[in-house]
Amino acid sequence: MQKIVLFVLMLICIACNPTLDKNTCEIYISNTLVVIYEKPQHFSQEIVKVPAGKYQVLDKTTTKWVNQDERWLKISVGKREGWIEDNTWTIREKSDACP
Repeated sequence: MQKIVLFVLMLICIACNPTLDKNTCEIYISNTLVVIYEKPQHFSQEIVKVPAGKYQVLDKTTTKWVNQDERWLKISVGKREGWIEDNTWTIREKSDACP
């Protein structure tokens, strides 16, 4: 029984600390409330919830929101592509190749 518990804890630990590719812009999302949007805008159509995991950034853009710059990143979730805001609530970790 103890071996099973240790194995499960080890898997949880690995999932919490993903290895991101230093040469590619990759992000790790752990927040299960994150969704991708059709456009890089707050009131854009939500496409799909983003499961926790590692995602490669396909594109990036900066928009204005209440006179402040906001960076958005485009990712692929399954067969869908969409935009997420680049912030610490949405993204837990970014690779070195990300801006």
